[in-house]
Amino acid sequence: MLWLPVNVTSERSTVCSQSVRGSLESVFSGNEWLIVVVFAAVAVFVVWAVVRSVQGGAGARILAPQTALVRGEPGEVLADLQLALAGLKATSLRGGGGGVVTLERQTVPVWAVLVAILFFPLGLVALVARSAETATIAATNAEPGTTELRMAGVFRSDSVAAINGVIATRSE
Repeated sequence: MLWLPVNVTSERSTVCSQSVRGSLESVFSGNEWLIVVVFAAVAVFVVWAVVRSVQGGAGARILAPQTALVRGEPGEVLADLQLALAGLKATSLRGGGGGVVTLERQTVPVWAVLVAILFFPLGLVALVARSAETATIAATNAEPGTTELRMAGVFRSDSVAAINGVIATRSE
């Protein structure tokens, strides 16, 4: 029940507040308020998921190429990187030849899944939406026995951890 502040000095205002309270009670009563609140919370979550998806999600974007010097020949270093990155979930690994490895990840955005669930069966069309992220690692000879790694693109935290592990192992 919703109570509005009323000036009790006037009979007209008391009648007016009772009619407003009565009209609000007829619109929402019992569990209908709960349904409205749950619907509003779901709508806020969908908006949050769409904004997060558009802003890039959990990927770490490397705008300018980052470099690292490691011991070993480029072929050996790339082989180690491919082994370290091979087990990553939902990531395809391509060896482009010429000392280049490309990581590609395609995912269905969170907002697309929510739209598919909330607006079933027509919402299933939203599952066509895909989010693609690409990252590239190039290895070149820097000095005899040393390789320069140049990295650019969108790397997820698991990719960064695997790459840092190879760099740490080869930098000792």
